[in-house]
Amino acid sequence: MKSAMIDIPLLRVFQSLVRRGSVTAAARELGVSQSTASYSLACLRRHYGDPLFIRAGSRLIPTPLAAALVDDIDRILLDLERIQAPVDAFDPTVSRRKFRIHMIDLAEVLLLPRLLMACEGEAAYVRFDIMRGNAFAIRQELDNGSLDLAIGTPWEAEKSLHRARLLEQKVVGVARPGHPLSAELGTVRGFLRCRHCVIKASGPIQSDIDHAIAALPHPRQVALEVPGVLAVPEIVANSDLIAVVPEGLLRLSRPKLQVFAPPIRTSSFVVMQHWPARLQKDPGHQWLRRLLRRVVQNEATERAG
Repeated sequence: MKSAMIDIPLLRVFQSLVRRGSVTAAARELGVSQSTASYSLACLRRHYGDPLFIRAGSRLIPTPLAAALVDDIDRILLDLERIQAPVDAFDPTVSRRKFRIHMIDLAEVLLLPRLLMACEGEAAYVRFDIMRGNAFAIRQELDNGSLDLAIGTPWEAEKSLHRARLLEQKVVGVARPGHPLSAELGTVRGFLRCRHCVIKASGPIQSDIDHAIAALPHPRQVALEVPGVLAVPEIVANSDLIAVVPEGLLRLSRPKLQVFAPPIRTSSFVVMQHWPARLQKDPGHQWLRRLLRRVVQNEATERAG
């Protein structure tokens, strides 16, 4: 039977157990004794009438009930952190804040590993929840607080949202080395003679590319449609298909590819970060936006060097 109340220290133990997977590690993280952490877990189990964590090897794994509680408990503790701290205070070295971010797949590939690396020393306890959704749902989630930041192609200006440019990407064509039409890929005739791997993700840039290709004298021959860009290099490298992709994808691509300028008017696009007006002056959010800009600048400097 559930007790009437559950206090904040118990919720912090729950959160740490999810993150660390061990009573010993949770106690160390929270600066309490192991017996205190064990007693807290017992209190949580009595309150919910559920074991909450089951041992699997050397780790404690959340039960379905515990997994269902994670986001709500994280949100409660984050809200508590916000109201307890002065409005102008955010210390990334000790903050346990979780940022919920939408990223297009290209941003995941180019920015996310670097963002996590930058946090290792500066913000070891800050966490990220990366998600994906359609533009309409993302705007709603930014407005209602379910999402903190969206990284993608530009949207129409809205009073409830702020935005800033992160990076610009060229659009390139790719084919396998030794493609039968290698010498003609940059011409309209050669481009349209090929069979294409097409990215069917929604968004302004893909729409611009599709419209630019549709403006050519004849329809392209679509042999394969995929939901995102990440699998395209491997597909193209092992077939006679060609594709039009963001140039940044190639910097992380393992297969060697022939790169050419596609004969279309769309040559580049911008990736931006969008956030709700209510977070414009939030110190933690300002830190996150600055960190992302720094990550992009460092990546550009390394590429130029």
